[in-house]
Amino acid sequence: MTCSLSNELLHEIDQICYEHRVNRSEFVREALKTYLKYFQAQAHKINPPNEESLAA
Repeated sequence: MTCSLSNELLHEIDQICYEHRVNRSEFVREALKTYLKYFQAQAHKINPPNEESLAA
């Protein structure tokens, strides 16, 4: 999978990775997993799935 990130965002990510001595790929992967969980929780609060869609 590939994605395009702004130079500014990449610079910020590189700074964090350098300061904490972590691999950029691993950092981005873990950050995305965290944000996906957050977004899923927010979506569930806004519009909880109904029982019929859970059974499918």
